[in-house]
Formats: sequence, structure tokens, C-alpha cells
Amino acid sequence: MTAKKSYRQLNAELNEIIFQLEGNIDDLDKAIELHGQAAKIIVQLETYLQEVKIAVDKSTKNRNK
Repeated sequence: MTAKKSYRQLNAELNEIIFQLEGNIDDLDKAIELHGQAAKIIVQLETYLQEVKIAVDKSTKNRNK
């Protein structure tokens, strides 16, 4: 079982992929692979942000009671 990566780690990985994609990639297969990796990371980041929003909403709701 792998540990859950932090938002900062995921964001750094995504930025590295973007940097590579913005460079001169001559290998179409590599570009497609990087795009797939980026898509997976984006889903993880969206999930992370949704979880944070839920936690903040719960905290705010509890404080307003």
C-alpha cells in the first residue's frame, strides 16, 4: 500500500510533467504517456480539494452551532 501524496507533492509532479510537455518532445508515445499521468494527477488533486472543502464546511458548520 502506498502512502497518500500531499497536495504539494502532486502539484510538483504535475508541474514537472507540464514542463516536459512544454519542451521539445519528439516522441509521441512519451507525450501521450505524460498526458495520461497528468490526467491522473489532476483527478487526485480535485479529490484532495473536494475533501478539504468538505472538512472546512463541517468545521464551519460546527462553529456556527
